[in-house]
Amino acid sequence: MSARRTSRKRILVTIPTERLVLRDLESKDLSAVHEYSSDPEGVRYMDWGPNTDEDDKKFLERALGARKENPRRNFTLAIVLKDTNRLI
Repeated sequence: MSARRTSRKRILVTIPTERLVLRDLESKDLSAVHEYSSDPEGVRYMDWGPNTDEDDKKFLERALGARKENPRRNFTLAIVLKDTNRLI
């Protein structure tokens, strides 16, 4: 696991495994997040969704905003396939 501090003492998280990387969400992840969150079958057993584009923009804004908190209390992480760098 790696947690590094940025110049403003923010903690950025990266947790590698054999096949996956768990990392902080980034603004570039919006389309990948929307791909799974807007699928009715994919969110069938979730207490949210399916999401609209606006829902996902707000979700990502909250996740990115949480990274700026000091102390940081919320860690919403992306799960990425290591081989393809694809968010799943």
